[in-house]
Amino acid sequence: MEYDVHAVSLCLLSCLPLSVHLHRGIQRATMGRGPNWSADEYEALAKAFKQVGGDPIKGASQRKSQYYERLHRAFKMNCQKSKALSSDSNWSDRSKKACKTEWDKAKLDIGKFINCLGKVYAMEPTGNPSEDNMINMAIAIHLGETATPRYSDFEYDRRNWKYCKAYLQVCNLPQFKLGYRAPAEEKSNSNENEEEERFDDGDDDDDGSVAGGGGDGDDSGGDTREH
Repeated sequence: MEYDVHAVSLCLLSCLPLSVHLHRGIQRATMGRGPNWSADEYEALAKAFKQVGGDPIKGASQRKSQYYERLHRAFKMNCQKSKALSSDSNWSDRSKKACKTEWDKAKLDIGKFINCLGKVYAMEPTGNPSEDNMINMAIAIHLGETATPRYSDFEYDRRNWKYCKAYLQVCNLPQFKLGYRAPAEEKSNSNENEEEERFDDGDDDDDGSVAGGGGDGDDSGGDTREH
C-alpha cells in the first residue's frame, strides 16, 4: 500500500498540541538572535551617545574601536541606573558590536523622522500647538499613518515609535536639529575612516532587531518632557 507522505505529515502535525506549534514557531523566529531591544534600551543608548561626546572624529584622542567601547560601557551604566530596566536583564547581554549596530539603525530612522518634523513645521499649524503636539504629528507621518500633517494627530501615541525616547535624548544636539548639514571636513573624515570603523570586537552575537514598548526610563540628565 502506498501512502501520501505529505498527507501523513499533515495528519501527524495536526495531532500536536497548539502549544507545541507555538513553541516551535518562537524558536524559529528567535534562533540565532537575542531579545528585541526595548524603547528604554534605546533611550539608554542615546544617553550614552551624548555622554561619550557624539560621533567619533578622525584626529581625536580615541580610535573608533575605543569610542564604541566607551559607548558600550556608558550604555551599561545607564541601564543599571534606569528604573524602567531594573526588572529587565536583556541589556546585560548587549555587546559592543550590538550597540554600534543598533545606534546606527536608530540614527538613520531618527534622521528620517526629522524630515517629517520639518514638514509639520512648514505647515505652520494654527491653534498654538506645543512642541510635543508637533512631534506627535511628525511621528504619525513617519510611521505612515498619514501622508500630510493632521490636527487629529496632536495627541498621537508616540510610544508607537520605538526610537522616540532616544530622539528626545539627543534632539538638542546640533546634528539632530532641523536643517543640520555636516561640515565638509566631517564628511571627509567619515570616508577616510571607513576601514577603521569596521572593527571586530571578537563578539559575533547578534542581539536581534528592534522592538518598541517599555515604560518610562531613568530621566536623569535627559529630556524633561513626558515620553
